[in-house]
Amino acid sequence: MKYLKYTLFLLALAMASGGCNRDTADYTVPGEDGTAKLRLKVTTPGTRGATRAVAEEEVSEINVLVFRYTGSEYVLSYIVPGYAITATTGTYDYEFQARILTSDEPLRLWLLANAGSAVDAAGAGMTEEEVKQAVTMAYGAAGFSDVLPMTGSVDFDDGITADEEVDAVLLRSAARVDVVNQADNFTLTSVRVYRANDLVQVIPDAVSGNAVTAASVPGGAEQDVDTDTFTVTGGSLTAQIYIPESAIPDAADRRLGATAVVVGGQYDGSTETTYYRMDFIPDDGGSPDEALFGQVLRNHLYRFVIQEVQAPGWPTDDDASVNPSTGIDVEIEVWDEETLDMVFDDYDYFGVSGRTVRLGYPAGSTGYISVDTSLDSYEAWWGDADGNIDPNAGPITPGGNLDDPGSLYNAAISADGSRVAFTTLAAYDESTAEAAYLVLVAGRMRIVVTVTQAPADYGDRNLIIANSTYGIGTWGDYRLGVDNPITVAGERSRGLVNMLLRDTNFGPQGTVRLESIFISGVGVTATMPPVAYRVADVLYLTYDTNPQQSDVDSILDWLAEDDHRMLVVQFDNAATNNNMMTTLGFKTRNFSGATTAYTYAGTAAPDFVKYGPFGTVDAAFSYKCRDDTYGVVAPSEADALGYIPILTGNGTTTTTGYYLMAVNPERRVIICGDCDVYSNNADGSSGYYLNLTATSYTIDPANPAHVMMGNLWAWIIDVALGPD
Repeated sequence: MKYLKYTLFLLALAMASGGCNRDTADYTVPGEDGTAKLRLKVTTPGTRGATRAVAEEEVSEINVLVFRYTGSEYVLSYIVPGYAITATTGTYDYEFQARILTSDEPLRLWLLANAGSAVDAAGAGMTEEEVKQAVTMAYGAAGFSDVLPMTGSVDFDDGITADEEVDAVLLRSAARVDVVNQADNFTLTSVRVYRANDLVQVIPDAVSGNAVTAASVPGGAEQDVDTDTFTVTGGSLTAQIYIPESAIPDAADRRLGATAVVVGGQYDGSTETTYYRMDFIPDDGGSPDEALFGQVLRNHLYRFVIQEVQAPGWPTDDDASVNPSTGIDVEIEVWDEETLDMVFDDYDYFGVSGRTVRLGYPAGSTGYISVDTSLDSYEAWWGDADGNIDPNAGPITPGGNLDDPGSLYNAAISADGSRVAFTTLAAYDESTAEAAYLVLVAGRMRIVVTVTQAPADYGDRNLIIANSTYGIGTWGDYRLGVDNPITVAGERSRGLVNMLLRDTNFGPQGTVRLESIFISGVGVTATMPPVAYRVADVLYLTYDTNPQQSDVDSILDWLAEDDHRMLVVQFDNAATNNNMMTTLGFKTRNFSGATTAYTYAGTAAPDFVKYGPFGTVDAAFSYKCRDDTYGVVAPSEADALGYIPILTGNGTTTTTGYYLMAVNPERRVIICGDCDVYSNNADGSSGYYLNLTATSYTIDPANPAHVMMGNLWAWIIDVALGPD
């Protein structure tokens, strides 16, 4: 597979706010005696980019919506405008005033900056939730103009009885998209966002700390706005595109329903412009978190950095917008600039993308955080959880690196200081594994980052696999509560089954920790009734199954209903699961007529196969096909459908380099063209198959076939049992 690599930064642009005053002359309000003057101060962080489409930090007008607590909910009482809005020279500080009627009842004030006439939709007597749904702004292809809407709230539990100075927090009601090209063989020419919402909900549904954790989209909004195309010169587009929030699309509509960025450019000196799709997929420092696919949050800066381009893209931007992110390898950094991860010192700030980094099992596993500060530089020391530094373990400054005192981890700061990379110095060992703490110091501000290396632990959770027990390639029937298997695995798949059921591999004390794996079987071929798999985490369609079309449709519905489910499909010959393979989109399949070995896909293989709890697969190796038939799919077709190769054919001119075993991580489908991949070397061909010994079935870290298959199933378990 060819890749366009890019990095995605999410930078929350938080604004600390103070008090404000308004003229109430034009408003009908209850007749309480007296007014109180509120003075608010709005501080916005410096913005990036010399030329901006809007003034991100500017407050041009503001309204205060005053809600009274009725005992069960907040109800809008009246609205007053802010006045005397003053910008402090040389800073991003604003002061303004508002005059509020005194009251000894609980009040909540919502501050709406730059919302214009949208505020007119709010009326006295509306509940807080009704106001949130009503106060919206239209969004079109041209985007925002001049300034961005911002909101924040302040609670007065005891009411307001005298003049006060108040601090609050304002958040921008839009997200920003930047694209930067760092690939030497690619010229970035255009950027466009597809399927943005046509309405902006000015006030968010919920705020946690100083950030939102879910998108607020008003009822009636249509996700049908394609922005204008922005021409790029100089290799980057910054501070030009601002879009509304987008919710996570439904599982059945992930690709076509998600907001996406499409970039155009010229690859490898070509004069032809082709296009690449890039998706909003936040990440936790490891594999993409699929549960958040397509989510766009307000007050975040999404920064896509194109690092490497290895193939032309789609012919048009419209084509790219509706197809999978083919040709794109996603490396993502997530910046959640909540108060938790952002430290302020007067006007200076210091923030990190996360305070915990969990690294993988093998030696050499890496993870990272991003760093941003208004100061010229910072330094780091190894220390303790309370932020006390070890004077003998630092400082590290940009461009430098240092091992922690326990010799478990290395921390390296990039030359520009924007990233700290962490690397494990040894493979995971439960007896020695412990956390280390890197203390980042900028001026008077410090942040503690916890670094750990630990396997996922699913405790008393069980993985359930369903399959047919009929014919070649069955995985058998090893049900919960049955001491002996009802049907044993076929010899063509016994190696894999024994590997899965060996508790030193997958079990309470195994490398991957869970209670157990249960394999349930049903003796069918042309049918696969839902009762056979409805409670399963993984469904395996064996060599001798070929479910009728109605069952295929039901299976794919089952798969789409839950992002934790996985489908494994065998297609060893033209009749094997033909309906399923065709419905998945594979129109062309080749079948080898030679027993020459097929090979590991190497660097093209997915990261979760190359690196995982059972080690690193970095060596070339081959499997051997026992007979003269195995199936492969064309790379161009597989790539277009979102599949990543694990094993490739190597038998004839029509199969060499074609995908024999491949995975679509987004759709959670694995296809395999030969059940001998799961074999246990039954014909004695040393060096091929899984080659597990009959006495132990324990994964051998020196056997790359073991490691490859173990890592693959560790990923499957993470998908099936991991968090939403």
